Amino acid sequence: VLEFHFNRPTLNDEIQFWDGYLEDQAKYITQKRGEYINFLNKHPKLDHKLFRVEYLKSEVTKEKLFIARELEIKMRRTSIGPQKDDFIIIQNHGDNKNVQIYGSRSEQRLALFWLKYNEIRYFEESQKRKPLILLDDIFSELDDHNRKMVVNLIGKYQTILTTTEEELPKLRVNGGVIKI
Repeated sequence: VLEFHFNRPTLNDEIQFWDGYLEDQAKYITQKRGEYINFLNKHPKLDHKLFRVEYLKSEVTKEKLFIARELEIKMRRTSIGPQKDDFIIIQNHGDNKNVQIYGSRSEQRLALFWLKYNEIRYFEESQKRKPLILLDDIFSELDDHNRKMVVNLIGKYQTILTTTEEELPKLRVNGGVIKI
């Protein structure tokens, strides 16, 4: 609306309509995201590591939308809404560290796998069926212990793995390795 109808006399009326719609949709989106993050935080454990997610939401209200309107018209885009939300993955290892900033590459990989594994569990619980898993180069940066842990956790699912690791055949999932 802001890009195509910038100089139209009805712009404020149109924005008012869309602001109401954005507020309703933002409530729904943040509610669903909150439910999913609660699910993640109820399953913090990955082997011997604990993770949790902090959800940083951009609250959308009619007042905030009204205050931001002039700036948004100048910028020709929305400046608040669920598209501005963010989240932080925290590793609870006594020091509660932000994995993105303070985690090693291995810890970042494990945090990512924790998210993916819980996404699989969430899908399985909500859809009552097992998903097909595609993991791209998940083993890089992981030591042998963590590689084995990943293989054990995904072993009950149909999984496609891509890797550049030559040593991976030692960790075969039901013996199925395709070399190209």
